[in-house]
Amino acid sequence: HHSTLQFQWDESFYHERPTLWRRMAQFGLCAGWSQSVKDCYGRLGILTFAGRALPEQTPQVRAANETFFLWLAQTAHKTLREALISVNDDAIKDVLTLREKDILRWCSEGKTAEEIALLMGVSERTVNFHIGNSIKKLSVANKTAATAKAVYLQLI
Repeated sequence: HHSTLQFQWDESFYHERPTLWRRMAQFGLCAGWSQSVKDCYGRLGILTFAGRALPEQTPQVRAANETFFLWLAQTAHKTLREALISVNDDAIKDVLTLREKDILRWCSEGKTAEEIALLMGVSERTVNFHIGNSIKKLSVANKTAATAKAVYLQLI
């Protein structure tokens, strides 16, 4: 499902994944309702209510519930995001060294390693060394991804 629209699911939703369906059914998860959310930082979340069956609803009740569940999903996402970020704030702050942050800040301005080296009074090799460390520490594939993740995590 690639949408932020809420949806109800049952066995027919999992017809292409029978093994997953059987495992879910073993735990009584035979029908459910899910609402995905995306916050202003691009973080995704999903709230799901599941059980053996969904209660029958009139169209009016369903419409009222959809509005309530959208609000509930957004509120839960915001509350959990804030709680998790505050728990991890100190750990996140110390992921990169000051030099790595400075270099990624210059990368975010579109500067090349050669330009950053001139600006910082270090060798291009040193700049690339710190970029490589940043890539490893942030578990990303390249300089662009490291810069984007550092911005996303509010490290720079």
